Amino acid sequence: MTLHCLTRCAATALRQQLVSTGRSPQAIQTSVRALPWINNVQANSTSRPFATTSRLFSARPTNGDIPFETVQLVSSADNTLGPPEPLRDILSRFSTKTHTISLVSSSPPIVRVHAKSELQKADRVAKDKAKVRRKTKQETSELQVTWESAMGDLQHKLNQAKHMLMHGDRLDLVFTSRAKNASPAPQYEGKKLKKAQETILGMFTTELEQLATKRKEDVVASNGAMVTMYYEPHSDLRQQALDKAEEAAEQKAKEKQAKKEERRIKEEERRRKAQLEEEERRRKLGIL
Repeated sequence: MTLHCLTRCAATALRQQLVSTGRSPQAIQTSVRALPWINNVQANSTSRPFATTSRLFSARPTNGDIPFETVQLVSSADNTLGPPEPLRDILSRFSTKTHTISLVSSSPPIVRVHAKSELQKADRVAKDKAKVRRKTKQETSELQVTWESAMGDLQHKLNQAKHMLMHGDRLDLVFTSRAKNASPAPQYEGKKLKKAQETILGMFTTELEQLATKRKEDVVASNGAMVTMYYEPHSDLRQQALDKAEEAAEQKAKEKQAKKEERRIKEEERRRKAQLEEEERRRKLGIL
């Protein structure tokens, strides 16, 4: 056990002893802080007052497994810390069928009450978000542009490239000739192919650098007939793509839940109507 752990245990024991004397939480804290050997260790500690106790426990103890008789309860409403009180009193106020009391700090012993329904809901939300992120895993898309394309075709390819980057994907942009020894596009007639290539590359670079950065150097073929650019979308675009996917998934889940609730209401109405009809039939037969 490390010196820091020993110190925390000693401080906890001291607090427990002071609690039994009926001292206020402020007086207890003042007494503990007055010990220089505790201050020296805690001054070099990076632990936070409400840090989890994973260093001392393999998992957060809950309910009756919490190893402290006296604890402080964190308010779920405003996150304030209540006075020290027996753990058994807190356990008696909440049913373990509907709530879970977990230890969030051991020095001093602090617990928090969680409604199981809220924990289950949070777990479902986390799993749904993880599922969405797996589905929206960043892909690398490839787009090919030919030097011979007319201006309208070049603009269409540029729009495609923008869409891929805005979707959050990486982009491999390949510029090449449609055929060997092909001539430049009509709008570059009478000019050298190199000039046409520079114009096209400049057109794409100017537009795409607003959405992405180069993730590695361009690759240019020895004869200059093929150029490949490698783009990485800006982090904010990637995050926007994830947010949109999560929003769409959340909306889909809400619609699914709404349909489920609608079916439940219709089923209850059907059963209620059937019950009324059965009661009416029995009444006519003189059974009721």
